Amino acid sequence: MNIESYFNNAKVSMFRFEALQVYDVGVDDMSDEEMIPWRAFVKEKVESGVLMQRVRLLTYPLTDYTIRELEIHKKSVVCGDDIRTVDSEIFNRLNIEAKDFWLIDDEVCLEMNYGESGKWLGFEMSNDIEKYIKIKEVLLRNSTPL
Repeated sequence: MNIESYFNNAKVSMFRFEALQVYDVGVDDMSDEEMIPWRAFVKEKVESGVLMQRVRLLTYPLTDYTIRELEIHKKSVVCGDDIRTVDSEIFNRLNIEAKDFWLIDDEVCLEMNYGESGKWLGFEMSNDIEKYIKIKEVLLRNSTPL
């Protein structure tokens, strides 16, 4: 199954943890217009009862990418996406070993794989769902709404 199928099949919740400070999204500058389909998807999911959550790790000084991404994410919040940030100092004290992942309905965990430049290489399914549910809970308790 491709990643979009997992997203489309979400019935209860979608949780995303973003750890990288730069993602190679294939363009020199992220466009607000490119996010319009994502925001429509978020709005549709939220209206159907799916809880949409994201925690973004912030490492200082913030990269230009992260600054731009946070600006763009503010519009997703308006659509119902619960987007939060966690400071790297707090994150390090939590003693969590986690890379980027999606947790769908607390039943499917997709570990995201990226190259050194932040280029997405695909995902792997994790069998350790309980680990990721606990990580999600800890991150949500220790993060700040955007």
